[in-house]
Amino acid sequence: MPPTLKSVAERAGVASSTASMALAGNARIAAATRQKVEAAARELGYQLNRPASLLAQQRHHPGRKGQVLSIALLKAAPNNRELFLEACAQEGVQGQLVLTGTTADPRKQMEKLRNQGVDALLLGQDLAPWPVAELQKVDWTRFSVVQLSSPQPGLNFHLIHHKAFSYMLTALEQVLKTGADKVAVLLFPSKNYADDLARLGAVLALKHSHQHQGIRIEHRSWEAATPKDKDAGSLRWLQSYQPQVILAFHWSTWFPLTEAGWSFPQDAGFAAVLAPGTATDCPQEIAACASLHRNMFNQAVQLCAEMVNRGERGFARRPIEHVVAPQWMPGASLGL
Repeated sequence: MPPTLKSVAERAGVASSTASMALAGNARIAAATRQKVEAAARELGYQLNRPASLLAQQRHHPGRKGQVLSIALLKAAPNNRELFLEACAQEGVQGQLVLTGTTADPRKQMEKLRNQGVDALLLGQDLAPWPVAELQKVDWTRFSVVQLSSPQPGLNFHLIHHKAFSYMLTALEQVLKTGADKVAVLLFPSKNYADDLARLGAVLALKHSHQHQGIRIEHRSWEAATPKDKDAGSLRWLQSYQPQVILAFHWSTWFPLTEAGWSFPQDAGFAAVLAPGTATDCPQEIAACASLHRNMFNQAVQLCAEMVNRGERGFARRPIEHVVAPQWMPGASLGL
């Protein structure tokens, strides 16, 4: 896998946030530390978006001489925080993590961020415990704001999201391009019921359109919660069905399948709808759509920088959608 911000930070012996700020040229980072991080990046072949970094260093706040563009991420899962910092480093801007407490007042939190020189806010997928009524009292016009995945009622932010139907459709179409005529699809029930239905709809649509061409597509819900868990019922079904290719929702399904005796691509081809984000233990030969969350954060940080650059603040009259398109990564596991 290509080097990540985390691997650069580990090589330099600093935190990921420090590495991100050092690569963005933040003046608060000591010269020795910055040189150490830059040396680690060169050794690992980590590519920084240098034109964007230089542009960020030229942006100033009125009355705050020399401060670089700063983006704050509110509410995000631990693995997504790493992706955010890496996206900031790639774009050449400063990233800041904000973990809201259960009693935090959003207006006070935003005022604090503004006083710290934050230009843009990237809102995570879940802004609880803040109720919508409290969020509507915030003066959003002081920031450029981008929302991830789910819109907030009454707040029309720029919205970065994906279409579950298109990701599943892309993955299944790539599987069929290999010439496979007997495919097993393992669908993992998520917390988003609408996305689950969309993925099922894509499977049923292709199953219907190919049923007269001698191509068989069957699906089953995969209930294993972690790579170490095994869904005995699905494993028995796979042994009975004997597909040419197994298409799983998530790449980690590879592990319980191999532990159960499946060998890829000898016994069957294997592909996944979603590849990993920051995980480094994913077999590189897995064929899958490029990491959804990585692409979302890259696109979100770029959009934040563009909005700050053109002076766009607050939110529009209606939500403005930016859809993350699936990008297929071929892998040897799909070879037939």
